[in-house]
Amino acid sequence: MIDKRVLGIAIVSILLATLLILTIAGDISDQPIEILENEYPMTVPRGEATFTFSLIAREDIENLQIRFTSLSPRRTEFDQAMWVGAATAWTLDTRGLVDDKKEYQAGDTPEDILANVVKFVWFQNRTEALGIEPETYERTMRVENQELQTTIIDYSPVIEYMSGKESTADMPLIYGAMINETGGYLYLEGFSDVIINPIRNIKMLTVTQSDNQTTYIPDDLVWEGSGRMPLSTAPRGVFEFTSVKKDDTITVIFSMEPNLIPGPGLLQMIRVYVDGDLFDVPRINLILPPET
Repeated sequence: MIDKRVLGIAIVSILLATLLILTIAGDISDQPIEILENEYPMTVPRGEATFTFSLIAREDIENLQIRFTSLSPRRTEFDQAMWVGAATAWTLDTRGLVDDKKEYQAGDTPEDILANVVKFVWFQNRTEALGIEPETYERTMRVENQELQTTIIDYSPVIEYMSGKESTADMPLIYGAMINETGGYLYLEGFSDVIINPIRNIKMLTVTQSDNQTTYIPDDLVWEGSGRMPLSTAPRGVFEFTSVKKDDTITVIFSMEPNLIPGPGLLQMIRVYVDGDLFDVPRINLILPPET
């Protein structure tokens, strides 16, 4: 009998051994943009690795936004960011659960997991009272022979607009959960950023719109006349472009050498908004821990 309160061995082994690239491609003939590249490492690198996301405009666009979100598995305590338990049987910290005896089974959903996390319920109640509605994304991800129901709930666009990006930079405004057919589950939290802990992990970030290019490097490496910008001044995961012309190519590329990446890996979501409307579906990149 499988203990449904823990993340089962099967789902853990898949998360440690498989890269899921979820990109739904459609007919681009009448679309305002075309995604050209979404390249990322299969696992959290032991050395330097490069991430690239690029697109081309198929028509003039007044405002285009690329929004990166990074999520990682979390405990349910407010200040913790690590797994609980052994390598093949991890569970949520019961001090942060509404019902610490709750068991999940076939038919349960990611929403059931989130509804049992004290932190999320508290945040959801406060935002509902203020009339704040999050963006919600639901997917069924098939990995090998398993289906993982996934829900991501993102409050960041609204709250960042209301309070300012800087004042919310260190607040987890994105929540998620994943559950398999046996009740094995993950709880996730995240931020608007290209990667977790960018100041610690990124070596170079370059943003290009056709011939206009801006490069950010660690602050202590910037010198007068270098033409580089301090990394601390880079956009925190949200890149805005105005007056985009037809055939403009836009690229966000960064290299990193991880110094503070969660052991179980991370999930990266990339969205593109064209004049305020979400284009197509989010790209979801699952980046796994280093191979042992």
